[in-house]
Amino acid sequence: MINEVVISNKTLEEKKNIITKCLQILKLMIEESEKKGTACLKSHNALLKIKLLNLRIINNISKNVTETIVKVYGNTTIWELKEIIASKIGISVEFLRLRLSNNFEVQSTDHGKTLITLKISDGDDLYCSLNDLESSIPQKELSKDGEVTKEVIGIFTEWYFKFSTDGKMTRDDCGRFIKAVTGSKDTIDGDDQRVSNLFNKYDMDNDGILELTGFLTFYINSTLSKPKVVWDNMATLGVRHDLKKVT
Repeated sequence: MINEVVISNKTLEEKKNIITKCLQILKLMIEESEKKGTACLKSHNALLKIKLLNLRIINNISKNVTETIVKVYGNTTIWELKEIIASKIGISVEFLRLRLSNNFEVQSTDHGKTLITLKISDGDDLYCSLNDLESSIPQKELSKDGEVTKEVIGIFTEWYFKFSTDGKMTRDDCGRFIKAVTGSKDTIDGDDQRVSNLFNKYDMDNDGILELTGFLTFYINSTLSKPKVVWDNMATLGVRHDLKKVT
């Protein structure tokens, strides 16, 4: 098409404008194609086997910052690295923001580039956080007309069974749940005051087991009286604004 413009009878200025627009469209197409990775296609540079890199991944997504080491070759693309990191920390790759140790933030248009191209070296630190995608998701209601929605109760029920032992939540189980839902770095055992407060009020038959009914009653009451705290709990346990999992 550009060749046709060059040999056409248009003025030089018209030719320049048309070619500029064509190049802009081509640039946008290339940038968009990078955002979801390269569909396993690699440049000649990426096909060359380059030395193994040990990268320290610092996960700032949860309140409890964690670190992990990944081993990848220098010809790994940024999208492939993001997929590896996302699988290790348990989130969808679309929500992952990646920042290098020199404070360079990886853009979606960098996905097809290799680690060597971005000058990532052995022993470098990479910092993970959530991008702004979640903020663009409309926030659902936790309750309607004074009643907690079935979808929200389903989330609480899933939490209960995830942290219970054989379908029953002991005091130690409850401590593990509180540690997870608050993002605490410290171990919370069954004698913790928060556990005792919960059991004193919601262990209906005082048998040392917090039944599902008691757990749901606690969270239903919290949803109606302290919705912001419940949203914070959900965010810590990987629930998005639309009540779907980040994972």
